Amino acid sequence: MRLRLLPHAQREVGEALDHYRSVSDRTGEAFLDALRVAFDCISERPDAWRALDETLRRIALRRYPYVVIYSV
Repeated sequence: MRLRLLPHAQREVGEALDHYRSVSDRTGEAFLDALRVAFDCISERPDAWRALDETLRRIALRRYPYVVIYSV
């Protein structure tokens, strides 16, 4: 599955990353790792995560108060 971030999502990820890096570089990298894990899970099993409607699904990031909303 090909993943593409919408411009709004790119900005939100950038803002979150800036925040977590201001806490520490390690926290920023851990946030990126959690995002990568979510993207990998979506790529491997896109239908496995919670449906919001007929086309939208969501997966929560571990240890961070964010979800990735995606369409299949």
